[in-house]
Amino acid sequence: MMEQRIINELEQGKTSPFTQALLEHVKDLVELSRAEMNKHYLRWDTYDDVYRGYRYPDKADLEARKKEEPEKMGVPLAFAQISTFVAVCLTLYTQREDLVEVVPKGPEDELAAKLAEALIARDLHENQFVIKLKQFLTDIARFSLGIFKHTWSKEVETVRVTAPIVGSAMIPGSGYEERVRFLGNRIENISPYRFFPDVRVPLTRFQEGEFCASEDEYTITELKRQQRDGKIAGVKHIQGWSQDVLIDRLRKSRLFSQNVYDKGPVGQSKGTCVVTEAQVWLCPADFELADGKKLGEEDYPVLYVVTYANDETILRVEPMNYVHNKFTYDVAEFNPDQHTFINVSLSEIMDMLQMTISWFINSHITSVRRVIQNRLIIDPTGIEMEDLKQDRAYVRLNMSAAGGDVRRYVQQMQVTDVTTNHVRDAETLHELMMVVTGISENSLGQYASGRRSATEARNVNFNAASRLKTVAQTIYYQALEPMFNKLIANLRDGLDVETYVRLRGDASDPNEYGYFKVTRDMLVGNYDFGIFDATLPSEKGYIAQQIGELLQVMMSSPEAIPMFGYDPRKMLDRMFELRGLKHLQNMKLPQQPYANPGTPQAAGLNPATAGASAVPQQLAPQGNTFVPPMGS
Repeated sequence: MMEQRIINELEQGKTSPFTQALLEHVKDLVELSRAEMNKHYLRWDTYDDVYRGYRYPDKADLEARKKEEPEKMGVPLAFAQISTFVAVCLTLYTQREDLVEVVPKGPEDELAAKLAEALIARDLHENQFVIKLKQFLTDIARFSLGIFKHTWSKEVETVRVTAPIVGSAMIPGSGYEERVRFLGNRIENISPYRFFPDVRVPLTRFQEGEFCASEDEYTITELKRQQRDGKIAGVKHIQGWSQDVLIDRLRKSRLFSQNVYDKGPVGQSKGTCVVTEAQVWLCPADFELADGKKLGEEDYPVLYVVTYANDETILRVEPMNYVHNKFTYDVAEFNPDQHTFINVSLSEIMDMLQMTISWFINSHITSVRRVIQNRLIIDPTGIEMEDLKQDRAYVRLNMSAAGGDVRRYVQQMQVTDVTTNHVRDAETLHELMMVVTGISENSLGQYASGRRSATEARNVNFNAASRLKTVAQTIYYQALEPMFNKLIANLRDGLDVETYVRLRGDASDPNEYGYFKVTRDMLVGNYDFGIFDATLPSEKGYIAQQIGELLQVMMSSPEAIPMFGYDPRKMLDRMFELRGLKHLQNMKLPQQPYANPGTPQAAGLNPATAGASAVPQQLAPQGNTFVPPMGS
């Protein structure tokens, strides 16, 4: 929350020298970025059309539309390729039950790691993260730039109660109380059109910049609600843009409400405004308030958040106070390269190829349209022209042509279609597109013609996915893992209210399964994210098949199990886990005594006792029987 003295300054509006000096400093930084970023907007518009397969109709298309004939089209190959890229990445990221895996450094950190993993899973579920992840990946494929932004949020709700709950804020005499509905991380997508990093450093190092900003459009009603909650101040000073200023701003930005809704008689926006949030490193000692005191005593940079509306009115000034001390934005590119600020996207790669393929298809359609038209060569002295003009089913010869050869007076024009090979050329270019992007028939779920063995098919699938897996891993380590680290840091610092989370594990083990009350003190420990698992489901199926074949060999000769040195029960569990079957412990029978080597029990296939801790059971030879150690 902002200090009261800052709120008092913001309530003065333009009369405050402090807000004017701060606005000029921050706005100059954002405009520095805007001047560079808006150079890419026209290109991004084109690549968005490529993704959607959209083309602008020309005069011939309008004429064809009137005649109810096919118009020229943009072949949406980019849509198929980008959709496949997004699907592969989503499959890799969401193949686990929880998207994020947290690994403890030691046994004493195990509970803290499980709680942190459960809290991250709760926050992602609350934010409908899979939907936002799809948007993020689609932006990367279209514009080569995907942006996430996170904030720490404490959301309260008013509920009717008969008796107050300990720790709740009871509203006197009303029978209602305020309680925390959600305390955690909020995640949102930021459009590349509205993102303004420090362009003086490569985008791969944007966290080293002096600032990072974004903008969005809000209604005045929403801003007044935020002011009521104490998040911003000075809403009454917001002024709409004049017509000239608005036109200039639209030339440099991609706004929606400002050129569509709520126009006053002089072109001012009455109900909406553009709010810019800048996270910027400031020296607080450089800015003095009206009371003669500095913004802060620090003469070194401190990360502040400064929010202003319509480029004229500051609404918020306060230190960010995140323990990670970084910008809350996370950025990934399709093809990161520090030598170019905005790099090539998947749509850009396919732009000219798709355009040429569309031209081949459209030229063929145009040619066919001309061929099937009934174009005639006529001699008007020998036929009744009115029959042709009325498009009648018959054409009469006049008296002068009676008894003569009809072909002298009317004959169909012979036209040769020179575009018969264009469809074949388009197919060749499509194959070239798949070579360039690495998204082939196998990635699209289609097999190329010709017979293949199972091994050949598996190798083709692996090679087809390898390039996409590389891109998916790069995106994960560019943006997702850094964001997850910051989300955990926020939880460890800001979770000051008890929160319920559900742990997954053995349903009969109360230490691994059930609901826990968690506070930030319980998250203290040494743990980190697990290595990103880039194994495709098809590869997991192959691994499970190999385990099954080995298990079959072991079961056919139980006496050879000690020689292999593998526990058949664990192999069976692992095989089903790779197949996607979870919570196998709920299906196991109580442990049975072991018999002679020729029985399944001696082969190590009897399940562990339900509710017992998972303890490795090694088979040790003792005479003619194998006796495993007792489970603890």
